[in-house]
Amino acid sequence: MPDEDEEARARREARQAKREAGEANRARLRSEAQAAINRAGSKAAPKKPKKDAKPSGPLERSTLVPRKLPDPKYALADLLGNSAGGRAWRDLNAAADHLDAGRAGAAQPIAQSLYRKAPGVLEVTEMWGLTLYSLGRWREAIEVLEEVREHSGLPDNNPVLADAHRAVGNYADVAWLWDELREASPASEIMTEGRIVAAGALADSGDLGGAVRLLSKGWKRPKRPLEHHLRRAYALADLYERAGERPRAKELFAWVAHHEPKYVDAAERAN
Repeated sequence: MPDEDEEARARREARQAKREAGEANRARLRSEAQAAINRAGSKAAPKKPKKDAKPSGPLERSTLVPRKLPDPKYALADLLGNSAGGRAWRDLNAAADHLDAGRAGAAQPIAQSLYRKAPGVLEVTEMWGLTLYSLGRWREAIEVLEEVREHSGLPDNNPVLADAHRAVGNYADVAWLWDELREASPASEIMTEGRIVAAGALADSGDLGGAVRLLSKGWKRPKRPLEHHLRRAYALADLYERAGERPRAKELFAWVAHHEPKYVDAAERAN
């Protein structure tokens, strides 16, 4: 039996194309990036630990070892039977489409039902974890996505997992997951997401200078920016503004607005 049939490959490639170029998904990513920035800027400062309290460290995690996983379509058929497995496969793709379009509420009942039926299929577990994250159910998302990281042996979800940890103040885990991601050197878009989250966590904890240094390290303005370039530039401009470097912030907001006039509130903040 082949690892992945033509239909499965086509669906996976189609979803990847939507992630890279789909307007609906770009809007979702922008709103998630904006929400992450808002969490840093609008929340009250974290409570200072008591003098006798020891700072908590990150969770203990095993070293990542990539694993060859079965194709989810076949895994669902083996687990549920051909008919029910086929329906579950279609439901899994429907949940992915809902998330890509920013409809986490619509994805939730589908993903939850699948997770109850087939928690042993990693793509099902991943979908449920991403849905929980999109719904802002941080602690539940952490539990599920930590499991995905462990069983997949891949760092692909580290940015989302780190952002969930960041939302509940687990800054040591954010730093640990960023270090792991940096060492793995995955695709540039995943690296950018991880860098934005790691910088946001530094800003949350009061280290704006460190946040700016992390997000600006190696930054160059591409002539033809992609979505992840714009997200990084917007997040960096926000940090410049918060750090009191208003001219640099305005210049970078203007650059974002030049390439995407309706990008969040970049045009407003450039003035």
